[in-house]
Amino acid sequence: MDGSMAPSRHLVLVALAAALLATVWVPFGAPPARAGIATVFSEDFESGALPPGWSTADGDPASGLDYWGVSSYRAYGGTRSAWASQVGTQSDTGFNNSAVQQYDDDMQADLAIDLNVSGFTSLTLSFYYWVRAEGGGGDWIQAWYEANGTQTIIFTNSGTARWDLASVAVPTDVERLIIRFNTDAANHGFEGAYVDDLLLTGTESVPPTSSVSPLPTYTNLIPYLIPYVAQDNPNASGVAYVELHWRAGTTGAFALYTRPANPLGRWYVSPISFDASFAAGDGYYEFYTVAYDNAQNVEAPPVGADASLTFDTVPPSLAILGPSDGVWSNASTMTVLWQGSDAGSGMDRFETSLDGGAFSSEGNATSATFAGLADGSHAVDVRAVDVAGNAATERVSFGVDATAPAVTIRNPADRKTIHTSTIVIQWEASDATSGIDHYEVWLDSGTPERTTDLRYVFTGVRDGAHTAHVRAVDRAGNAQEATAPFPVNTNIFSWDGPYGSLPLLLLLVLILLILFAMFLWWKKRGEKSETPHDRVPPEDAESPEPPEPDEGAPPPPEPI
Repeated sequence: MDGSMAPSRHLVLVALAAALLATVWVPFGAPPARAGIATVFSEDFESGALPPGWSTADGDPASGLDYWGVSSYRAYGGTRSAWASQVGTQSDTGFNNSAVQQYDDDMQADLAIDLNVSGFTSLTLSFYYWVRAEGGGGDWIQAWYEANGTQTIIFTNSGTARWDLASVAVPTDVERLIIRFNTDAANHGFEGAYVDDLLLTGTESVPPTSSVSPLPTYTNLIPYLIPYVAQDNPNASGVAYVELHWRAGTTGAFALYTRPANPLGRWYVSPISFDASFAAGDGYYEFYTVAYDNAQNVEAPPVGADASLTFDTVPPSLAILGPSDGVWSNASTMTVLWQGSDAGSGMDRFETSLDGGAFSSEGNATSATFAGLADGSHAVDVRAVDVAGNAATERVSFGVDATAPAVTIRNPADRKTIHTSTIVIQWEASDATSGIDHYEVWLDSGTPERTTDLRYVFTGVRDGAHTAHVRAVDRAGNAQEATAPFPVNTNIFSWDGPYGSLPLLLLLVLILLILFAMFLWWKKRGEKSETPHDRVPPEDAESPEPPEPDEGAPPPPEPI
């Protein structure tokens, strides 16, 4: 292939010129108005097919229709080019043009592209061509432009059988560019025309414009997507990219926003992902954009910022003041108290949720009352939301128990006499919801004693009638009292004393025995004190002879 590896010197020169122009901008003020060079289109056909926007036609069907197409037979800067006869057949032999690599008779093969480039001040079309055609005949390659429906020729060549560069001026009112290969009715035994590396460049001096779109006052998103709008002079080179400039606060110099993945700070698509962690962190920011077009015209920085935004990623502080976590209440209504603040964007609202339900706004209130609560455990979530949308949530759990516990005294039994001064009070109790917290135990009108056991011992209890009191108190404060009256009798000689009637009966028997013994003793003593003359002899007994009185003895006493 002729010149298939030759470099595209024209493309290289254009690229160098663009790079040189890119280094001219001074970021400390508006650049001077100047003409820049931009590429309107560039095509090397290396994709293997005609690109979108290009069209082909044959304006002379006398010898059949023949069209431009992509060929690998010859190329200038790569492996492919466009050949004027790639599609079609030989009118005399019927062979495909590509099979014999020859063009046909009666061709007006057009390769065209539509344009709208009125924003440029000048245009230049350049391309490489290779032509071998009938010398001196009517076979040649041409370049045309069409404006307002009129076609005008701007280049023509009948062939050099080598790659040559064509460069021609194109008026800015052009609507279509046409590369045309024209042949007459005879002598078509030649390859015809190839073109490669087509390039249309334009000059323009009007800089593009851009601005950051309106932003919210606050955000908690990092990164935040900053939208912008940018446009170039209509039908000119178009916006190439924009730069985003920022500063923290309202004074000081603006800085170019860059990222490790974009060290030049060139942004090609809106919105721009702005990460405050690569800038100054949370706080107030101001922004503006500067646009560059494809001709390297640069927008002047604005006098002031386009938009501002405050980053606040810190959630509010929040604390629940009441009730205490885990508390039980015997009321079906509970009021939750809290306090919250935000040092960044400020508080927006508080929200509450009961038992995992949907959150409802409480506005700026710092309390909420929940009524009609059923017995059981409950939880309230309080959420504080600041203006930037940050949220902090705290939860308090509590229980509702409006039912008193059940309590029964098992000992002493109701009205059963107790024969000891040490009294053991025993009971059983239950609470199905909050559970038993403690018990209070007392006798009669005494002072209640607090305990968590199921028994209590009183000592030194006096004989008499008494009443045992046991009050069960659950964790919600509900209380239920049970009483048990009982007598105490520790007198062993009491008919219902510790040993029943036995001690009394024994005492009575003992008394009787004592009385009986005393009687016997008295009787026996009486018998021992009787004299002989006190005895009355029997009537039939013989009376003994009375003794002779002693003359010297005293006389017997007179009977009383």
